[in-house]
Amino acid sequence: MCPLYFIFVDDSPRAATLTRYLGEMIVKDLQHMSIVEDQGFQQFVRALDPKYKLPGRKKLTETVLVNMFTECKEKVRASLKNASSVVLTSDMWTSVSTEAYLTVTCHLIENWQMREFVLETHTFHGTHTADNIRLELKRITEECGITEKVVAVVTDNGANMVAAVHKAGWRHHPCFAHTLNLIVKDSLKAVPEVVQVLEKCSAIVSYFHHSSKATEKLRDIQQQLKVAEHKLIQSVETRWNSISVSKVIPLVSLIHRAVSACEHQSNSLATQLAQQCQRRFRGVETIHCLAASTFVDVRLKHFGFRDKDNVEVMKKRLCAEMQEVYQAGQSAVPPTPCSVSTACSTSEPSASVPSTSGYNQSPTASGSTATKGGIWTDFDKQVMSNQHHRSASTDVLIEVRRYSEEKLIRRDKDPLLWWQEHGQTFPALSKLAVRYLGIVASSVPAERIFSKAGEVLRKKRSRLKGKTVNMLLFLNKNL
Repeated sequence: MCPLYFIFVDDSPRAATLTRYLGEMIVKDLQHMSIVEDQGFQQFVRALDPKYKLPGRKKLTETVLVNMFTECKEKVRASLKNASSVVLTSDMWTSVSTEAYLTVTCHLIENWQMREFVLETHTFHGTHTADNIRLELKRITEECGITEKVVAVVTDNGANMVAAVHKAGWRHHPCFAHTLNLIVKDSLKAVPEVVQVLEKCSAIVSYFHHSSKATEKLRDIQQQLKVAEHKLIQSVETRWNSISVSKVIPLVSLIHRAVSACEHQSNSLATQLAQQCQRRFRGVETIHCLAASTFVDVRLKHFGFRDKDNVEVMKKRLCAEMQEVYQAGQSAVPPTPCSVSTACSTSEPSASVPSTSGYNQSPTASGSTATKGGIWTDFDKQVMSNQHHRSASTDVLIEVRRYSEEKLIRRDKDPLLWWQEHGQTFPALSKLAVRYLGIVASSVPAERIFSKAGEVLRKKRSRLKGKTVNMLLFLNKNL
């Protein structure tokens, strides 16, 4: 005789908790919703807790996940609201059911930590023109309240995507990974000997992929030779990792140096690589966002530049931006005299360093005897006059010089942690560090959603509605 169990009512705390965990499992592992109807899964859940009743597929999709989506969306909106600047990446892709989707991700620095959100994965109807893409990008940013906060948009080099970003009034950055891919691909195509080798390698890999007998023979030989049993794989042109934008200029400089060294050895491939790099990376150091992000990365500063004149141009514009921060009163809490005494050289008077300490405040603000008369009256008036004649440009120059004199940290360290510790010492520059270090160098984050989407839109789930696809991918990334 089977034992009898009381069943949890749907709105009981225990049932609500279990249902919540069920929803999280589905979105994190991208399980299909019909799992709640699978006999094996139902039996497993009964074994864990016979009093819990699984929600139906309809309730799971239309109630549980919708509530989770609404809750998660509010948290994302709160982070976006507090952000001073954001960066977008975007790309388009086609599902197995030949439906077009536009994905938009958002990147920002919050409490000196890099944050990344998926804003939306939208079913894209109509032709993929720049105007249509612009409308969708604008709609998404307007709904999120970040249209005026976008400092850059990173996409591939597709003409329609580039034009869409420009028409939206934003600064466009080409995907660094995609540009590298084009350089390598075009260089390889220009060398016939290399093309022949690659074609032969591709044919060999294809042969083993289509012959189980050949694959088995390869495995036997590997075992006999006692080597690792690796499988042959085809090259994938767009398999790249994401990098920080501050490393773009130093990497370009290193690439130029490496290909130039090989070019002197009469290497035809190196010659093609050098020409492609020169063509696609020409003027990269004059792009202010890239140059500024390299400078405020305390691992790099000006050391990655090939042309030092470009450093001075970047610093001049950066100083102008810092003056705006000072004049708008948006700078963080300035440092105390103790925190800057070792950083300042004797060539600048210490009174010129901004401080919230009473030592550098005007006599009126500090409640001195200037308003009461006494022996210190003339001295306090002189200090007040000095404070009034100080300009934002003076503070900016001192701040930039002191930052330039700071020691570089190791390349494997996190520059955001450094800024978290030193932000108050550099009040205006830290504001710009949030803006420029938050820029990503590639559209890889958006492209990664394609892989996730492939898991969601498998053949057995290809009939999912666009609204459900967006909800699942949003929760998978942001929950």
